[in-house]
Amino acid sequence: MRPAGGGDVVEAMKILVHYGKAKTGTTAIQQTLAMSRKELRQYKVVYPKLAVVPRTQQSLAITFKDRDKLHPNFLQYFNGDEEAMRKGGEYAWALVEDHLTRFKPDVLVLSGEEFYAGMTRAGQERFRQRLLKYSDDIQPIVYLREPAAHYLSLVYQNAGNVRSLPRPYASRDRWRIEILEEVFGRKPALCTYDRSVLEGGDVVKDFMTRFLPDVPLDTLNSPQYSNSSLSAESTSIMLWYIKHHITERTLDARNEVLRLRKALKGIENTMEGVPKARLKDEVRQAIQRSATDLLWLREHYGIVFPNVNYDRIDGTPIPQDDNEEFDLDEVVVIDPKWRERMLAALTSNALTEMQLPEDMLGGIALQDIDESVES
Repeated sequence: MRPAGGGDVVEAMKILVHYGKAKTGTTAIQQTLAMSRKELRQYKVVYPKLAVVPRTQQSLAITFKDRDKLHPNFLQYFNGDEEAMRKGGEYAWALVEDHLTRFKPDVLVLSGEEFYAGMTRAGQERFRQRLLKYSDDIQPIVYLREPAAHYLSLVYQNAGNVRSLPRPYASRDRWRIEILEEVFGRKPALCTYDRSVLEGGDVVKDFMTRFLPDVPLDTLNSPQYSNSSLSAESTSIMLWYIKHHITERTLDARNEVLRLRKALKGIENTMEGVPKARLKDEVRQAIQRSATDLLWLREHYGIVFPNVNYDRIDGTPIPQDDNEEFDLDEVVVIDPKWRERMLAALTSNALTEMQLPEDMLGGIALQDIDESVES
């Protein structure tokens, strides 16, 4: 497969495009590939290092997505200058071509959340046309997560990043996948993101085993991760603080919340039996009932998620509330007694070390927090 353009690139090459859906181990895959660039090149695999977000190639999306479909961070990276942002996207493609010219790989790996989020058919077609300059052997890859588990993970991500909590929503994977099928003229490689199904229970091992089997796993430089998620009880304390003390989403506010989060996590690490986060049964069931995409995935791709009762999937819409804001306890199970223990520990020995505002000690009263908790 000789490139159709772009200069002296490669004689033959396969392109793996990882459509990194959020909360499916995307960061773990990207960081491992980024930390192992030199080792990968020994096996004729290139994972290009680009500007803006070096661990990913999602800045390539700038050239094939409309501004309203791009993550707002992209414009921030370029100080609000859209023309500079567009030039940055083209510069990212130039860096890809430079990697191909210098290293002449057998496999080019690209990964980005922006390849999946907010995509349109026209955008995917422009993406494909650009990739065809280098090879016509293009394999889209998508990891998918059971919708209720995916929603729970997004709730915690937004809470930790001082963003509004997302309301429960129906899965929209099918239409995105059908666009990939139409544009690339082949089925994307769909993988189940669930520890009980992943190779070795690890998404990086799964990705490498499936798509880069010639690269020995022991040659990779994998980042060391620890489970840093907070309990629902600690998260509710953090959200209360954000609601009453954070007026703007600034860097200082973000750092303040991070200090609180670190203190809460430190307290949890000293305790035994901290409850695991889980959705309320009615919320989990509502999300799963609405997820007709799961039936389509099972029929067309053989994708089956553990712990899903497929007989109950009937497309019933998820009940929606017109209120713009809602509290964590509307969707997640919270144990009031555990939250009281966490708050007592926080106010007794952690706040002075966090350099948080002095009114924090008196600002969070147990009775105030408990107003939003169902006993």
